[in-house]
Amino acid sequence: MEINKYSIKNLLENSETLTFLVGAGCSVHPPSCLTLERTTMNAIIENICHTSQIEKIKDLKNLRFEALMEILRNTIDNELKVLTTM
Repeated sequence: MEINKYSIKNLLENSETLTFLVGAGCSVHPPSCLTLERTTMNAIIENICHTSQIEKIKDLKNLRFEALMEILRNTIDNELKVLTTM
């Protein structure tokens, strides 16, 4: 059996910055203390959208994180660098 050269320990000890995208069921309570999806989306919207459009976009109840990221990637941020600034 080939041993995978990647391990959680190696990834965490690496000097690169990591971003973990997790789905429903991930706790916002300790020990994870992750932000809610909508909180993250609102922060992205507030930082990339024109002031006059922020509230309109934030009010889109059916807008999902994945769709927002796809729109960003396809229009203004093909490498999704916005995620590295969060």
